[in-house]
Amino acid sequence: RDYAISTLPSRTVAELLFENRVSKLFLRASPSVSEMALVGRVAILAERHGADGPVIVDLHATGHALSLVQAPAGIMQVLRGGVLHERARRIEELLSDPVRTAFVTVALPEELPVTELLELRARLRVLKAPLGPVVLNGVIDDPAPGIADEVVAHLEEGPLKHAARDLRALRTWARRGAREHARLGAALAQEGAELLTLPFVHQELRPGALAGLLAKHLGGAT
Repeated sequence: RDYAISTLPSRTVAELLFENRVSKLFLRASPSVSEMALVGRVAILAERHGADGPVIVDLHATGHALSLVQAPAGIMQVLRGGVLHERARRIEELLSDPVRTAFVTVALPEELPVTELLELRARLRVLKAPLGPVVLNGVIDDPAPGIADEVVAHLEEGPLKHAARDLRALRTWARRGAREHARLGAALAQEGAELLTLPFVHQELRPGALAGLLAKHLGGAT
């Protein structure tokens, strides 16, 4: 309702649209209406505040995110003309303009998230959505690279067994992440995409410290 009020020529017209029984049935049955309302609000924020800096939108999971990207085209197929059709066309132009929009995909360094990220980027390319860098979030390094696996196995049999088992678990996690990091990097190299990493943070950070961490790892993104 709020999106319609901000888009249609007058608030009265928008209110009548939502009070009319036939219109309400049409809106409920039409594809992409709810998605268009959400992406339309995002577009309004970008138009109002884009000059102040980037507007960052944390999208839904893969399937719903793709529905949002496709919403303007869905509306234009239903409405062949008029104010809402023109608004959908402008939003589609915004979403497909690499100067104003970039889809930054993020995944944990694990097999299923990385696979889903690669599939999402493939779908976005089909939709001609401008792709930004990729972020691998929660990367952990081997906490004790100088200690061999054999030493860890030996320590697990002695008084330091709990610490040794924790080390083995962290090492397994780090190696699994490194494997997925390499797989993702190889796939992105073929398309010339930029890969950024964020470390795993094991404690809550103050806003200033968090901003500094993000600036350190993401500040050079293009």
